[in-house]
Amino acid sequence: MKDDVAASFYPNMESFVDFSEELSRMGEGFHPVGFPTEAGNGSYWNADYFLVVSAQAEHRELIDAYLASLFGWQRQRELSHPVRNDILEKSIVYMDDYPTELPWKYSTGGGQYHGLRTKPDGSPWTEEYKDILDRAVSRPQNTYYIEDIILEEARTYLSGVKTAKQVAEIIQNRVQLYLNEQQ
Repeated sequence: MKDDVAASFYPNMESFVDFSEELSRMGEGFHPVGFPTEAGNGSYWNADYFLVVSAQAEHRELIDAYLASLFGWQRQRELSHPVRNDILEKSIVYMDDYPTELPWKYSTGGGQYHGLRTKPDGSPWTEEYKDILDRAVSRPQNTYYIEDIILEEARTYLSGVKTAKQVAEIIQNRVQLYLNEQQ
């Protein structure tokens, strides 16, 4: 914190490839911190979608097999952001004989490889990504309204209409009012 100004960095967690791109663009010295919070950590895994099955549902064996397949090796391997760390680690490969400037690749199976941007030392951002995943908790509520407040007020700062301090106070007040109304 310098001169009452603070910065945080919330990285793109939609895919390991995008995460690596963002961190490489920012360079070392930036640490993903998630959303601002007064306790715990601000790392959230987007949990807007849920699959619920009644305990009394018919064809339980089919349902159980389907649920198991969602978290199985084959399905998770195809995802750009698996929830299993073992798959993340096994999907990162070094291909120095592959004709490209990005020898580290992320495989989504089926011969699909995506080039990974790396740290200045040439290593992938694997540990940083896993750290966020390991600390992440399900985002318990939709935060889009709060994000809209932040984006709306940030425009007034970026356009020079208000100072950073004024915008921070307005955001704090509007978000607090919104949270109070939700109780």
